Amino acid sequence: METFKKHNGLTMSANSAINTASRETEILMEAGLPVGYVIDGFFVKQDEMMVKISYSEIVWVEAGGNYSHIHFKDRAHISVVHNIGRVAEMLPKRYFTRINKSEIVNLHYVNKLCGNLIYIEGRSFAVASNYKEYVFSCFNILVRRK
Repeated sequence: METFKKHNGLTMSANSAINTASRETEILMEAGLPVGYVIDGFFVKQDEMMVKISYSEIVWVEAGGNYSHIHFKDRAHISVVHNIGRVAEMLPKRYFTRINKSEIVNLHYVNKLCGNLIYIEGRSFAVASNYKEYVFSCFNILVRRK
């Protein structure tokens, strides 16, 4: 009997898990990174410490000039001395997308769509027209056929 394990929220066979881990290792090595490279977040300097920011905890990021404000699912936030473009480079495109020139959202937290708005926990975010097609293509939408 083949054993199963959870990986990124999906159940997969042991062989499939090994293949996934092997591919992740190959990608890291091709990028010149150590095999043990931490891929679930990044570190930022806060006072005299480096603090880990886990991707799964980030709900959205907003621009504030040369600063960016990173908002978390527990409603806390931190400000970092990097513009939103630099922060965007640190975020995995699989989970995060820019929705306008001032905001990036974690697509996994979106729970409503309406017109050019997306909603996360009751807060609305305007999707700029130049981002709309891509942003809305990220969601599996069941619609009635005519």
